[in-house]
Amino acid sequence: MKPFNRTDRIQTLRPRVLEIDTGLFRGYVDIRERQAGVPASSKSEYCTNTAASRDLAERQALGLAKQIRMASQRVGIRSQLLCDSLSDNHAGRHELDSIPAFLIRRPVNAPSTRKHLRAVA
Repeated sequence: MKPFNRTDRIQTLRPRVLEIDTGLFRGYVDIRERQAGVPASSKSEYCTNTAASRDLAERQALGLAKQIRMASQRVGIRSQLLCDSLSDNHAGRHELDSIPAFLIRRPVNAPSTRKHLRAVA
């Protein structure tokens, strides 16, 4: 028989980067936990080292978020990883994600498939 996982606790993990000083960055993770019947709690976990570039700090923050996610899933807490504040290469977005597919795949000289309304007298 499988042990019962408690999924009434939900965590939202957001990796972010903080600029400490000119040229120094530090990655951290915003953790928001919701539980049924209890007000939401919020805390931040910071990476141990500072980084000389934003790219490296984003990589550290994403790694820390994945570690927290794996640890919370072992305990039985459901977690969501939201990468909206990271740059495209770390969040997994591609250059053409915001462009609809029909604009990319359709050749330029292809006839339009729109149907025009005809007035019937």
